[in-house]
Amino acid sequence: MKKLFSIILGFAVLALVTPFNAWAMDGPHADPTKVANASCTSCHNEDVPSNGSVFNSNCLSCHNDFSTGTNSAAQQTSHKWTGNVVAPSAGAQAPTTGALTLVQNYTGSELACVLCHNPHDDSNDKYRRIANGSDQLCLDCHRSRDVKSHRVDPTRYPASHPVNVSYADAVAANSAGYNAPPVNANPSNPGSDLGARLSASSGVVLCSTCHSVHNATSQSANPPVADSNGKLGDGNLLRTNPRGENVASGTADALNICTNCHAGKFNHNAGGQNIQCLDCHAAHVEYDPNDPNNTKGTNINLIRRNVTDNGAPSQIFYRYTGARREYKNADGNGVCQGCHALPNSIADHASNDPRVCNNCHTHGDAKGSFTAKMPDHKAVLGAGDIVMFTADSNHDITPLSITENCALCHYESLVQQHGGRCSLCHGGTNPPRNSFAGAWNKTCSAGSCHPAIHTKMTGNHNGIYNGSSSSCDRCHDTSGGYPGPGDNCARCHTPDMTAAAVGDDLAPVTISDTLSTYTGAATIHLMAIDQGSSGLSYTRYMLDGRKWIEVAASADVFVQAPTSGSKIHTLQFYSADHAMNIEAVHTVTFTVSAVPLPDTTAPTTTSSFNPAAGASLKASQAVTLFAVDNSGGSGVKATYYKIDSGAFSAGTSFTISGDGLHTFSYYSVDNANNAETVRVSNQFRIDTVAPVTTNSAVAGTSYAGTQTFTLSASDTGGSGVAGTMYKLDAGAFTSGTSVVVAAPSSGSASHTISWYSTDAAGNQEATKSVTFTVQALADATPPVTTSSFNPAANAIYKTGQTVTLTASDAGSGVKTTYYRLDAGAFTAGTSFTITDGLHTFSYYSVDNANNSETPHVSNSFRIDTVAPVTTNSAQAGTTYTGNQTFTLSATDSGSGVASTWYKLDGAASFTQGTLVAVAAPTSGSASHTISWYAIDAAGNQEATKSVTFTVVPTATGGGTTTLVGDNNSSANHPYTHFWLMDASDTTTIADGGWSSDEHHTWAQFVVPSGVGYVMHVEWEYPDYEGGGTGADFRVFTAAEVSPGATVTWQLNLP
Repeated sequence: MKKLFSIILGFAVLALVTPFNAWAMDGPHADPTKVANASCTSCHNEDVPSNGSVFNSNCLSCHNDFSTGTNSAAQQTSHKWTGNVVAPSAGAQAPTTGALTLVQNYTGSELACVLCHNPHDDSNDKYRRIANGSDQLCLDCHRSRDVKSHRVDPTRYPASHPVNVSYADAVAANSAGYNAPPVNANPSNPGSDLGARLSASSGVVLCSTCHSVHNATSQSANPPVADSNGKLGDGNLLRTNPRGENVASGTADALNICTNCHAGKFNHNAGGQNIQCLDCHAAHVEYDPNDPNNTKGTNINLIRRNVTDNGAPSQIFYRYTGARREYKNADGNGVCQGCHALPNSIADHASNDPRVCNNCHTHGDAKGSFTAKMPDHKAVLGAGDIVMFTADSNHDITPLSITENCALCHYESLVQQHGGRCSLCHGGTNPPRNSFAGAWNKTCSAGSCHPAIHTKMTGNHNGIYNGSSSSCDRCHDTSGGYPGPGDNCARCHTPDMTAAAVGDDLAPVTISDTLSTYTGAATIHLMAIDQGSSGLSYTRYMLDGRKWIEVAASADVFVQAPTSGSKIHTLQFYSADHAMNIEAVHTVTFTVSAVPLPDTTAPTTTSSFNPAAGASLKASQAVTLFAVDNSGGSGVKATYYKIDSGAFSAGTSFTISGDGLHTFSYYSVDNANNAETVRVSNQFRIDTVAPVTTNSAVAGTSYAGTQTFTLSASDTGGSGVAGTMYKLDAGAFTSGTSVVVAAPSSGSASHTISWYSTDAAGNQEATKSVTFTVQALADATPPVTTSSFNPAANAIYKTGQTVTLTASDAGSGVKTTYYRLDAGAFTAGTSFTITDGLHTFSYYSVDNANNSETPHVSNSFRIDTVAPVTTNSAQAGTTYTGNQTFTLSATDSGSGVASTWYKLDGAASFTQGTLVAVAAPTSGSASHTISWYAIDAAGNQEATKSVTFTVVPTATGGGTTTLVGDNNSSANHPYTHFWLMDASDTTTIADGGWSSDEHHTWAQFVVPSGVGYVMHVEWEYPDYEGGGTGADFRVFTAAEVSPGATVTWQLNLP
């Protein structure tokens, strides 16, 4: 299709021409139903460079909501459209998809509206350059944040919130941890409803679930409320509140963007400090501006690397070391230490193990995240805060509210062994605690507590325990004195429940009905029986190493089936009786598989041998078949094959042999009897027989003169001859079937030809050879010489020419080659160079038998390397009155002037000619510049010259007339081309250019009044309408061309 060209203007004497475009419309941004201004020139200007700033200015000139409205840059509610495409803090890299990278040919590294939007293609909705149903457009640049998990290993999962994951799967895995559906902080605002976004994406969590590209105020208020600086957004482009409203200590938290979805989470607000989710966490923590090179490492669970403490960044640490999670590092930087100085008087504060910290501080504490989970410790139990200054140094710490969990300072077993009754040691006017006479020595016999605790204990503990020993470690944890975390004093000091008391030293026996595999959910029954007389005390089990669960003697363990595939589980269990006989732990392993769906899909079989169509092979072929059934299918039952037209046989391995054409077929069947469509190989050939080649040379024969011998190969194996190789005497093997042996210049020469052939299957014939003699012939034939340069008669060249002469002689051989230039003397040689001028050259050769070739004479030709020189009758700086015609005069000393070209002022292109018409203005003065150059017949182009001058009007003026050529076709879509000539129809006044294929096309020209003109038109129908052509013209008389008039030539082409 012809494109609409820019109008090319020509000027003649007394002509003043104003161009108008010939119109054609296409593209959505030129569709008045979508865009108010349908003019291409509203956005396009060939004089303006293409870059991001220009594109943005175009877009913002109409989309004023982004220039001054709610989406303006100052409001921080819209994706940036300025700056660099690479932004580490936003996880942004340069795009990779072709539709996006092509734009960078214009925008470079700049952000611009057109990087994401194509104003001429609405096929992806909202003029997006690529589809974005699954956030493909977002994730092309923000691809480092396309992760499926944020857990455990930052080297495998960049520290970013998961996307492209199922929200329903997350709820199913942890129903207590998620709101299903997500909660909307403001039900009256559908824009802050993350659940609606999930519904729109079929339940898949995407970037756009939480973020919006435009109109993102990061708040749920409807309408949105500007902050103290007048901004509606915070630049994070969130759909709802990053922080909930501040509430008083002990009051239920207000929703924020995290707790819209995540249930059971509480702000760190027990003291009214209003620390919310995003103060410690962030959705994307792979980049920290305080540590851009990641020298401090990356935390897990989306915990920031730094928090703000008194206005400065403070590192916090929460990592997975490969064995466990750790709350702090060796430098003491931890999650809590980022803001808090922890009392070192509490031993557990030295731990970096979250399990120790979580004994007192938990994320899900309803009083406030990480608030101690027990009531406050009181000086008098239950009466108020305690200032813990006592006579011993162990409690010399500053006043603080601690918890009534005695295990905070004491071993947990010690508290349990005393029934949680602190008053046993600390109550009364003279409590046992006062008898320690200093610090407690961490033994039960300290002071007046239990001074005679071991006086009656024998080395084997009075035979109370089966298999007991004299080691204290049997009852005590000696790692920190007595009593320790592993102590159980009640085992010794409840006599009616000991083995000695009841005569029971037999542990219980627990059995299970565990199977090795389950399809669907598994129910495992545990049953315990005590073999002694004290009776069963408890049964405990642990599934997959989670935690021990205590159940009755008979209990069921339920294991949920996975939604797909299978999972291996480990169950451990044991029981104990009342005499404290404890059974050894049993361990069973089993597999639980998802309930399979009906198998309706046949297996897929592949072959180790897949010949190309028509392939030829030189050996028998072994074939191995590999069959797999679909994932979750019933499994492969059998595989069948056949060779050529034989019967199918069961098997997966076979060999195809025997020369000739072959195919093989195969398929498989699964246990659900789904049969695969039979697969048939391409036809191929086995050919094990090498070709046979004969030589027309006869051994021992003497030949006279130069000889050409023929090698003839045939192949009986069927694959056909692929090639023949030969060598003459000691030369290298060469491909071919014709061997030329030159005769010597005198006497005779012995030669040997060796040869072999190879067939298409690769079988190679054994090498054969023949030896013979070639005699010299008398040489009466001169050599033949050719030239690399053979000019046509009167040819012209604009560069010097190098000539190379090549001579050959089949007899005695070339002796010398001679050449001469023009009428000069002959010179020996085979290469020479010719420069400027009119020339011929001659050449010939002589052989060793002194046969001289008739000289060759070239055609006459010219070399011209000098460009022409052109002068202009216009004088620089001169002021001319009235319309002017200036003359360009070109001369050339060599091949002659071929053409002269000029352009006036800022014309789009140069025009051929030697007369330049410049119209005088109707008033005032006009400065003009003529640029010109000439080209000679050799193609040498003169450097462009220019001259600038001024033209003023004559004393009177005749006005202007508008001439219009208009075509209106009712059915077809012709291309039209209108142009205007002077009254003599010899000089072009203006050219309207070709239109596009439309029903209605036109061109118009504004010209001086009072003179005649001739308007021409030619047309061409497009190929889809037959491709016909035609032309016409119309004469405009001087009378018609009256000042101010518009004269229309109306055409109605079919």
